[in-house]
Formats: sequence, C-alpha cells, structure tokens
Amino acid sequence: MGSLQNKNLIIAGGTGGMGLSAARAFIKEGASLLIIGRDESKIEQLQKEFGDKALFLQGDIASEAVATEMIKMAREHWTTIDGLYHVGSIVTGK
Repeated sequence: MGSLQNKNLIIAGGTGGMGLSAARAFIKEGASLLIIGRDESKIEQLQKEFGDKALFLQGDIASEAVATEMIKMAREHWTTIDGLYHVGSIVTGK
C-alpha cells in the first residue's frame, strides 16, 4: 500500500513536465487525482494511461470558470480533497 492510498489530490498543470511527473508518482503511491491541463490532446493520451485513477479537466486554472469547475468536479467524485499540487508559470509585469 502506497503512502497516498485513499488520498484525493488535485494537480493544476498536470499534463506535462513536473506536473505529469508528480501525477505518475502520486498514482504509484495510491492517490486518486483530478488533473487540470490546457492541452486537450495530452489529456486524451493521459486518460488512456491513467484510466480510472484520474479525472481530467481541460483549461487554464487561472480562469475563474475552470477553478469553479475543478471544485465542482472534486465535490461530485470525492468526499475530501487532501491536497493541491500547482505547477504554473510565473507572470511578471513590465
């Protein structure tokens, strides 16, 4: 049994790079995931890879509508949210 067995985690930016690496590691440790990412084709590939171990939401977490849908999806599927892993770019003003 993994150290994240029965834990429900959200990964924002989880379809590539560090977010995807974290998703694979979390699943290996037994977590259920809700993964948010912008690239629809990557989401389709990952749905095949992760099967029923992950839910997916296409969009940018910076959007209020996407953030609201994320919470709605989590509440519909889980009784708890045990963590949020956010991978994003740093935006700076000029």
